[in-house]
Amino acid sequence: MSYNELFSRNLGWVTTEEQSYLKSKTIAIAGCGGIGGIHAETIARLGVQHIKLADPDVFEPKNVNRQNESRHRTFGINKAVVIADLLLDINPNIQVDVFKEINEHNINEFLRGVDAVVDGIDFYNINTRRLLFKKSKEMGIPATTCAPIGAGAAMVSFNPLGMTFEEYFRFEGLEYNEQLLRMIVGIQPSLMSRQYIKDLSYFDPNNSSSPSLIIGCNIASGMQCSQILKILLKRKGILWAPYNIHYDAYLNKFKINKLRWGNGGILQQLKLFRARRILAHWFKNNK
Repeated sequence: MSYNELFSRNLGWVTTEEQSYLKSKTIAIAGCGGIGGIHAETIARLGVQHIKLADPDVFEPKNVNRQNESRHRTFGINKAVVIADLLLDINPNIQVDVFKEINEHNINEFLRGVDAVVDGIDFYNINTRRLLFKKSKEMGIPATTCAPIGAGAAMVSFNPLGMTFEEYFRFEGLEYNEQLLRMIVGIQPSLMSRQYIKDLSYFDPNNSSSPSLIIGCNIASGMQCSQILKILLKRKGILWAPYNIHYDAYLNKFKINKLRWGNGGILQQLKLFRARRILAHWFKNNK
C-alpha cells in the first residue's frame, strides 16, 4: 500500500502539503512504556516516517494495566524492540532506530537530525530526563513532557529559545527526593488529582513504582502528540513553558497555569511546602 493510501484519512485535519511535510520529519521518543509506546504508535499513524526509540526495560506482567503492547507474548522483551515491530507493522516503510538506552555517550546520536523530542521516560529516572532536556536545548530541538496522573494528564513544552527545563523545575543541587517532589508539583501545579487518589502508600520510590491508569496514559498521549503535531506543522497556539496544561477527565476540569518563575515562584514554594507535609511518610521510607 502507498503512503498516500495509508494516511489519506488524516487529510482534512491536515492539508496534502502538511501530510507530505510530516512524512519527512524525525521524532525521538525516550521511553516506550505507558505513554511512550502510545506516543510512538500515534506519531506513526500521523504519518511520520522516521522515529527514534529508546528504552532499557523489558515488558513485565505489572505493565499490563497501562502499557498497550504489554501482553503475554511480549513479556521479557525490550520495550523499544516491541514498539519498533509494531510501527513496522503499521507502516512497513517507516524507519525506526532503536536505542536500548540513552546516556551521555549516545545522546547526541539519539537527537541528531531530530525535529522534536517526546519525553516518555519513567517518572523516577530524573537524571536521564534532565540529560534529555539539556541536550535538546543545546541542539535547538523543541521537547515536551507529559505525565499521566490518575484519569488525566499534565504537560509542559520547552522551546529551545525559551525557558529551560531546569529553569522551570529547578532541580540543581537538590537531593533526589526533593527533585521528585519538584517534578510532581511542577508538572501539576494545580494538584487537582489529590482530590480522588485513595491510598498514597502505593507510591513506592524504593521500587520506582507509582499507581497509574491507562486512562491517564491515553489522555497524555493525545495531549502531547497534539502538541508535537502543532510544532511540526508550525501551527499557532503552542503554549511553551512557563505555561503548564492539566486536564482531568475524572473531575471534568481543565486548567492552564503560568509559572513565570517555575518552581521558584512564591505560590509554588507554598505548594512544595504543603506537598512535603502530605508526603512526609513517603520521604521517611525512602532514605
